[in-house]
Amino acid sequence: MPTYTFLNTETDETETKFMTISEREEYLKENPHIKQTLSSPVLGDSVRLGVTKTPDGFNELLKNAKNKNLHSTIQTRN
Repeated sequence: MPTYTFLNTETDETETKFMTISEREEYLKENPHIKQTLSSPVLGDSVRLGVTKTPDGFNELLKNAKNKNLHSTIQTRN
């Protein structure tokens, strides 16, 4: 389930709620003074987010594989 950030336009307070999409739609219908806002993503484990740098040894491994398999479509990463 996603996490949503809401702004109460009467009090200018923000709150974060964990709910399904259908629950969010119902919540917004029942509370016309509440508006959904965008928030920055919560940064966590870089490995799970897929933003780690490829080790230098892996590029060397790809080069060796390409040299040994001339018709290969393997490309090295930068």
